[in-house]
Amino acid sequence: MSAKEKLSFSLMQWNTLSYHLSDKKAFPYAQDENLKWENRLPLIKKYLEENKADIICLEEIGNFEQGFKSDIIDKLTIKYDIAFGQRSAPTLGINLGCLIGVNKELFTLEKYESIALEEQEGKPGGQNMVWALILDKKSGNKFIVFVVHLKAKEAFENIRIGQVEHLIKFIEKNFLGKYPIFILGDFNAEPSYTCINILLNNEKLNVKSLFDLKKLDYSTIKLRDKMYKRIIDYILFVSKNKNNSDNELSIKYAERAKPDIDESIGLPNDKFPSDHLFLKAEVDLMFC
Repeated sequence: MSAKEKLSFSLMQWNTLSYHLSDKKAFPYAQDENLKWENRLPLIKKYLEENKADIICLEEIGNFEQGFKSDIIDKLTIKYDIAFGQRSAPTLGINLGCLIGVNKELFTLEKYESIALEEQEGKPGGQNMVWALILDKKSGNKFIVFVVHLKAKEAFENIRIGQVEHLIKFIEKNFLGKYPIFILGDFNAEPSYTCINILLNNEKLNVKSLFDLKKLDYSTIKLRDKMYKRIIDYILFVSKNKNNSDNELSIKYAERAKPDIDESIGLPNDKFPSDHLFLKAEVDLMFC
């Protein structure tokens, strides 16, 4: 191995909005046609195809094998190895999951696992995370990617705190100091929330956000009693060598989707299929 090897690739984070949850109860001002899965499916495929990210992390995937994989993933130009994990406990009878996809030309999924996130009491809850050990075929270097989806709604912050603490302990026990680590997901929590501060301020992990959270105005839009614009989606990095993230990771660009939005109907609309805006970043990862 040379003194320094550079691995360049792109990552994409997106809660694609499950067809189970895309209804008038959740989106009372959206037009009926824009909520139908048969109309949203080609739009999801369109944005994944246009962005051609080397690593995709997606949440709220329902009926993965029966539909999402065959109708979307398998029809993309980039062929992905997939790590998929379904929630351990369905919520309201709905089975959803998280997905990591890696470009087969560049990477191999050496190992992956889906884990039920624990609540503060230590018991498994209804949400999950998926981690994958990824091998770069050209150099032989390895890194870790997590996709997580935390408990929704402001009232459940204590549960999210427990889930973040579980994530931190799992990383410390298994991967810290061994591999560079990327954490992507829908945390259902804004940067000011306690659970996010626990993660970002952890001295052992020294987490770095690929986005300037003071400039990222929002990552999701919901029109209900009023328009809610919030940052709850993240792409984060944990250096293999503590406090050395600037030498290990160079961010070429980090941007979010910028669809046209009619604030009288919100999202989804006829041009964009989810209430979450995807985040995308291109990076150089350095191995010493």
